[in-house]
Amino acid sequence: MKRRKKKRIRLFGLLLAAVCLFFSSCAQKKYSEGYSCSEITSSVRAEILDDGVYSGYSAKDVEYMFDDSSLFDSYSIIYSSASDDIREIGILHSPDVKSAEALLKAAEEYLLKLDEEKRSFLKNYLPYELEKLDAAEARRFGNYVCFTVLYPQERDLVFEHISSLLGE
Repeated sequence: MKRRKKKRIRLFGLLLAAVCLFFSSCAQKKYSEGYSCSEITSSVRAEILDDGVYSGYSAKDVEYMFDDSSLFDSYSIIYSSASDDIREIGILHSPDVKSAEALLKAAEEYLLKLDEEKRSFLKNYLPYELEKLDAAEARRFGNYVCFTVLYPQERDLVFEHISSLLGE
């Protein structure tokens, strides 16, 4: 009798653990769709970045950066206008989750291409900027894809800020 009870308790415990794991893996953080890309960029500049001068990329530049413009419906990509600073922040919004996943891969590919194009120049002329290139990263927040070319501390603050801004 006691063995049966222990088996039932173990079985119940295992079943409960399996159910908990299932539901915790299904839970995904939801993000707000209530911000434009330029509002997010402006918020990042105001809260985290210094008072440097930043410029935005033209539509032709963005076409070069991302081959498939159907993956996003809006964007805001800024870079430092200073010749000795490679800071860059991109916020792109996709119309759906599938496009956002593909856009994340495209942003990662863009960062790899950027690394290939700039690494040797930076190594010879601006070696202190290599830290930003090494810390370049892209992340997805719901249907938003964000990428940064910043110092690691700035990058972390930017991603935390975006997550808290968009988080529900």
